[in-house]
Formats: sequence, C-alpha cells, structure tokens
Amino acid sequence: MKLIVDFDDVLFNAAGLKETFFKALENKGIQSARDEYHFERKNDRPFSLKLFLKRICDEKGIVDSDALYQEVMEVCKDLVNKELVEVLKEHGMHNCYIVTNGEEEFQKDKITRTGLESLVREVIVVPGAKKEVVEMLCAKYPTETIIFIDDKNKFFTDITMEACPNLKTVVYNENGLENLKAEIAETKKDEQSKVIAAPQEGGNGPTMK
Repeated sequence: MKLIVDFDDVLFNAAGLKETFFKALENKGIQSARDEYHFERKNDRPFSLKLFLKRICDEKGIVDSDALYQEVMEVCKDLVNKELVEVLKEHGMHNCYIVTNGEEEFQKDKITRTGLESLVREVIVVPGAKKEVVEMLCAKYPTETIIFIDDKNKFFTDITMEACPNLKTVVYNENGLENLKAEIAETKKDEQSKVIAAPQEGGNGPTMK
C-alpha cells in the first residue's frame, strides 16, 4: 500500500500561515494585507510568499522583505497535522509521497521547515494538475493499492481511473482523518485476504498433521 498525500490544508495548516503573514504585515502598518493577497491570487501564477512580501515591502517602503519572510516562516514547524503525521510514520517513508500544487521554492521551503520530507520517499511539486504524477505512481506500483489524499476534488476528477485500477481516493474534509483510517483498514484487510487465498509455493496448501 502506498499513500500519496497533499500538503496544504492536509498535512499543513495553510490557513494558519496566511493569518501569520496577514498579521505581520498589519503590524507593519499595512492594513490592506488581505486585499493585497486576494489581488495577488487573481492571476494564474502559483503563489510565492517571498515575491508577494517583496512587492508589498517595496511599494510601501517598509522593512526588508527577506527578514519579514524569515519571521513569518518560523511558524511552519507549528502548523503540522500531527495526527496525519502519525499515519505516515506507521506506513514508513518508502510507502509515502507528498504531491503538492504550487510554486516550487515556496512549497519546498514550507515542507523543509516542517521536517516532513524525512517521512516520505519523495516530495513532488506541480504547478497545476496532479493527474500525471498520480497515474505515474499507480503504474509504478501496479500490484499495490494507492491511496490518494487531497482536500480538493478537482485533483481527483481529471484522473483517468481506467488507467489506475489500483487507485483509491480520500477527500480530506472535516471527516478526512477518520475516512482515511477506514480506507487504510479496509485495504489492509483486502491485502491479507489475498495473501491467505494465494496458493502456497511448492504445494497445494497446508498439510494437516
């Protein structure tokens, strides 16, 4: 069994980070921080906090944006979904992948600061859809069940399910953790049933004495 896990709003409290940089900007006298953010997100570019802070700091003539970025990013280590982290630990790093959507430098910096990269086999950052990566991992492990966990349905709907017969999906909503654990338990049960049903090598099965 392999787990493909989203980062923002699944493994990581992205909303908490937003509140942190909104407050940091407001403390510098920029009361329009939220409006500035919503304006920034209207474009199609993946969001970079470093570039966002640089633009605002340059426009407003306030503190060095790099220093402000470092100050804000200090909270990353405290914004981890600890319960889901325990699930990753139980499965082992070789069975877990983080597949996240966004600007590569920003995403990787957040993940590095949380320490979560040590819990997974690979971190993959994509600027758009996750379809290609998910289908590639399903093809790489055709005999294993792949469970893909994300908080956004749009990352499920474009996947060619016929090409991924070993894929299961879990929407990480308010019941996400419970649903994931139930899916894992069911998958383990199915795997154990297959092992029991498989013919024994070198014979037709156990011999009664």
